[in-house]
Amino acid sequence: MKIVELNQSYLFQASQLVNSVFLDEDEEVLPARELQASLDPELLRNYQITQDDDIRSFQYYVAVSEHQVMGIIGLYELNSDFDKNDWIGWFCVDERYRGQRIGIQLLNYAVQQSKHRGKENLLLYTSTHENELKAQQLYDANEFHIIKTMPKDGYSLMYRQKKLNSTGIEQ
Repeated sequence: MKIVELNQSYLFQASQLVNSVFLDEDEEVLPARELQASLDPELLRNYQITQDDDIRSFQYYVAVSEHQVMGIIGLYELNSDFDKNDWIGWFCVDERYRGQRIGIQLLNYAVQQSKHRGKENLLLYTSTHENELKAQQLYDANEFHIIKTMPKDGYSLMYRQKKLNSTGIEQ
């Protein structure tokens, strides 16, 4: 297994994965539109205009083996806090490959990329939904601390943060 930047050759598989895992998201767009926007500056501008003008950039990474996408994680920046923060987006592992430590490898990769980009914090939002229990355990074990919760239709959204320092060493 190797982790590579998302590119056109993996876009279809990665899009299928995020759209299937996050099918119940109440997003106005399918998650895969963000993946497409990460590869095309024109699509990114259109996304910013039509969906979210606070998005500054998207960068996605895929775990692959023998040309098969096994998992994905993204980093995105918001115009409102890009100087200090990266955000994790559409992080998941295909259920056929779970239990093989792919998730932790993707998460560690994103942490290292964020440090390399000079960020102070790595943030994400997730939920207390029962489908995300394993993810919560992973975030807890890797020092992503809950900084905010918000109620939502039978469960809560949770915002989590991992502090990084400028030397690239975890605090």
